[in-house]
Amino acid sequence: MVLEVKSDPQNYHKEHSMMGLSLLFGLLIVTLGFYTIIWFFLTNRLLEKANSQAPDNRRVLVLLFLLPLICYIVLYFLHQNFTSVFLNILGGGIWLLLFLLIGKYFFDFCLAFAQITHTHWQIWFALLCLSLFGLFGLVTNTIWLIPFLFFLFFSCLLMQHELNAHVTRISRQRDKMFSYGFS
Repeated sequence: MVLEVKSDPQNYHKEHSMMGLSLLFGLLIVTLGFYTIIWFFLTNRLLEKANSQAPDNRRVLVLLFLLPLICYIVLYFLHQNFTSVFLNILGGGIWLLLFLLIGKYFFDFCLAFAQITHTHWQIWFALLCLSLFGLFGLVTNTIWLIPFLFFLFFSCLLMQHELNAHVTRISRQRDKMFSYGFS
């Protein structure tokens, strides 16, 4: 049995606590970027409550943490014990599949995010797709691609700013309605 969460983008602001951008930036720096996984998990959980079309927040942990970690460990031990062209092709295929799944998650996340904040999903998706080049650079030890990871940090900061602005906008509208006597 699948339970569907009712779409209620207007009440998103009730559960969202605004995070300061300087705090988010500090957490991203101190944790060497690993806080992005937590940020996506927490933000996706709130999006899931407000929008029935939001991706399942467990996908964040599986796609951005567990699968890459398992894939890296398994491929590392296979490369230590065996060397073959087939193993390189297999590893490349596994990473390609993983990046496609992460891209699909980013797409679903951006659609849900844009529905809540009334922004264009294409902008957010483009920023997150550029960050995939940085992840690819980490996997393949291609140093010139690693700076693309800054797009991931930059998109988290911009999305958090947009969420904060949206919550402020909704709160002002609600306060204005109450001050004029509407309920």
